Amino acid sequence: MHNSSYSQNNDLTVGVLGCGWLGMPLAKKLLDLGYSVRGSRRSEQGVAFLEENGIQGYKLNVGNSEMRDQYHFFDHLDVLCICLPPGLRKNPNSNFLQKMEILIPYLSNAKIKHILYTSSISVYGDLTGIINETSPTEPTTQSGKQILATEKLLLKHFHKTLTIVRLGGLIGEDRHPLHILSKKESIPQGNSPINLIHQIDAVNALVQCIQKPFHKSIFNLVSPYHPCKEKYYTTLAKQWNIRLPRFLSSGDGAKQVSSQLFTDQYDFKFEVEKLLID
Repeated sequence: MHNSSYSQNNDLTVGVLGCGWLGMPLAKKLLDLGYSVRGSRRSEQGVAFLEENGIQGYKLNVGNSEMRDQYHFFDHLDVLCICLPPGLRKNPNSNFLQKMEILIPYLSNAKIKHILYTSSISVYGDLTGIINETSPTEPTTQSGKQILATEKLLLKHFHKTLTIVRLGGLIGEDRHPLHILSKKESIPQGNSPINLIHQIDAVNALVQCIQKPFHKSIFNLVSPYHPCKEKYYTTLAKQWNIRLPRFLSSGDGAKQVSSQLFTDQYDFKFEVEKLLID
């Protein structure tokens, strides 16, 4: 595990590939810290939005045949943050791994010093018990399988400069699974612990990874707050005055993902302690 601190070197150029729900606040935070920041969006309107926020905007649609004309996004980058989700909910037939394979020659040519990939704890699938970075990866969903395959692809080509951060379920003020769950008649695994991460903590942690990179590393990033699903979502539903979902009492053997390695390595403190519960 190689470490070299960038914290005193804010003249680095950081590229955020995929300035969406997570990538955009990350880019803005880096900009506030004095970094030169490039961001990518898939439309001209998206690029204009980036420019309005002081971010160097690039139209870049990974996997598109136009890709060869957009390689300059990667030129002379010091750090690249890959914040692209597989997007299988909107397009179940999408091949995320194939799109990422197209990137490899561009990344290789750019000779980027540090690549940061935002992965997911979905790579652990249905494992049970306390999960850490040494736990086996057994994804069960198509999304999880493609994310794990992408991890392996990046490790194959850039293992010396790569950091992988496996994020828990992402939540924020404008994004929360309760809104979907409340529409269901019943929800299984009510006794299983939650494994979520707030947008604020995810962004702060990724900034830490950029400022103090540990290459050849894989980290879990999940809030240490792990009440069971039924307790957490019921409490939040009452707080937000949302219809209470009915939970089925199962999931006693479900997984609880630990971020101990990350918090020890970075002396990291989570800001959103109870994940929006007052």
